[in-house]
Amino acid sequence: MIPAHQTAKSLSQMLAQAVQQGTGDYVSIGEVIAAIKTQALALMLILFALPNILPSIPGTSAITGMPLLLLTLQMAIGQGIWLPKIIANRAVPRSGMLALLARARPYFDRVEHMLRPRLAWASSAVAHRLLGALMGVLSLVIMLPIPLANALPALAILIIAVGLAERDGFFILGGLVVAASALAVLVTFYNTLITMALAQIMPWF
Repeated sequence: MIPAHQTAKSLSQMLAQAVQQGTGDYVSIGEVIAAIKTQALALMLILFALPNILPSIPGTSAITGMPLLLLTLQMAIGQGIWLPKIIANRAVPRSGMLALLARARPYFDRVEHMLRPRLAWASSAVAHRLLGALMGVLSLVIMLPIPLANALPALAILIIAVGLAERDGFFILGGLVVAASALAVLVTFYNTLITMALAQIMPWF
C-alpha cells in the first residue's frame, strides 16, 4: 500500500507518468491503462472524472462517461478492468491531458496529508461492490445532456476513488455526501422540467 502521506501526490504522479508513456501527440485510453501498474481502477476513475470537473480539453468529457460506466459496473460485479477496443482505442491529446493533470496537482497536494487508512468497513469487498453500483448511477448522470450537471457526480466519483485508493473511509463517506447532493440536484432539475411541462399542457384540457 502507498504510504498515507504520499498517496494523493503519488496518484497524480502515476497518472502523469502513465500518460507520458509512448510517443505521438495522442494517447489512447488503452495505452494509459496498460501503463498503470498499481491502483489501476482508482486511477482510471480519477482520470475519467477529472475532465468533467476541470475541463481543459474540448470534447474530452464527452468520451469519459462510457468508460466510467463500464469500469464502475465491473467494480460492482467484482470483475477486473476491461474495456472494449472501440473505447480502449479512443485517444486524446497527450499535451492536453498532461495540462489537465498539472491543473489538478495542487488540489491533490492539499489533501495528501489528510489521507490515511480508517473506517475499514467503508472500503471492504462488499462496500466496493455497493460503491461500484452507486458510481455506475453517477456515470449515467454524467452522460445525460444536462449543461453543467456532470461536475458534481464526477467530483463524487473522484473523492470516492481517492478514498478507495488509500482505504480512507472518511473520504469515501465525503464522496457519498457529494453523490447524494448530485442526485438531489438531478431530481430537482427533472421535477422542475416536468412541472413546467405540465403547466404548459394542462390549459389545453
